[in-house]
Amino acid sequence: MLDLKVSVIVAAYNVENYIVETMESLLGQTVQPSEIVIVNDGSTDGTLELINSKYGDDSRIRIITQENMGVGGARVTGFNAATGDYLFFCDPDDVVSLDLFAGFNKAVSENSDLELYYFSKRSFVDSSGERNYLRRDTAPSREGWFSQGVELFEDLILSNKYKATTWQYIFKKTVTERFDVTFKGRAHEDQLFSMNIYLHSKLCYATQADRYFQRVRQGSLTNSVKDEHHVLTSYDAYRDTLAALKPHLHLFNRKRQVATAYMRRGVTWTIKGCIRNRVRLPHRFFTLTRKDSRECGVGREGGLLLVLPEWHFLAKKVSFELKSRLRRGRPGAV
Repeated sequence: MLDLKVSVIVAAYNVENYIVETMESLLGQTVQPSEIVIVNDGSTDGTLELINSKYGDDSRIRIITQENMGVGGARVTGFNAATGDYLFFCDPDDVVSLDLFAGFNKAVSENSDLELYYFSKRSFVDSSGERNYLRRDTAPSREGWFSQGVELFEDLILSNKYKATTWQYIFKKTVTERFDVTFKGRAHEDQLFSMNIYLHSKLCYATQADRYFQRVRQGSLTNSVKDEHHVLTSYDAYRDTLAALKPHLHLFNRKRQVATAYMRRGVTWTIKGCIRNRVRLPHRFFTLTRKDSRECGVGREGGLLLVLPEWHFLAKKVSFELKSRLRRGRPGAV
């Protein structure tokens, strides 16, 4: 058992084919978490019956059922119910390494002031009975202690390893007393929360070891075809998160580079999403991009994308349309 209480929160919706493997990876830990809170978010398949039958009598597991509120609403429910000193969000179709909490316990034993424990992840695909692991893309540039969350964030964003996911770290619950806890939107509820966790955490430890394994499956929210609502709410989430970042830029050693890197991610994703899904750009997109660039002190290093976003968008759109026409013109193309 861990020296300090750790609550695992699992927001579950229609995952009867996956949640058992997720739970077994959590229950098989060499060092056990204190509790696992499963929030059944109005599942319409056999998820609730399955978890009740397998885990209903396990004193380590609490099962909460609610009407469907989306993954953000389910996480809020789990967050409010959790009793641990530290919290960890785990998706119901992913798995964790059996030494995840042993690694955390070692770090917190070395320094009890630890507020954020970060680890690398790998994605995997199950195909024809075989599990294929994809490349690592979130390992920090170095392993060890970081004096503040902003120092860790700077390392990740400048090495292009930052992901705004809530399952990539274990955090001390008291960190959330320093900002308003909110999960916005169905598809992008974790962006603002994760940004605030990094901005407001003090002592952090980051390991380059793969502790989390994300399942890539057909039909999952992460990998589904993006509609207009998805693209536009993603942009709104980016804007909210950038607004949270701006007042903290002075804390970074390379604040201009941090702002540039983060803006390039958000603006690039929005432009690609709109072009590929034939969605109109958000209202005042170009004006707001230039305004943000000025406020964040982004200069020429922002390139055409941030300095003259209209020209970048036009070039990307023309390129996309030309490639689409070429593909349609190939023999056998649909």
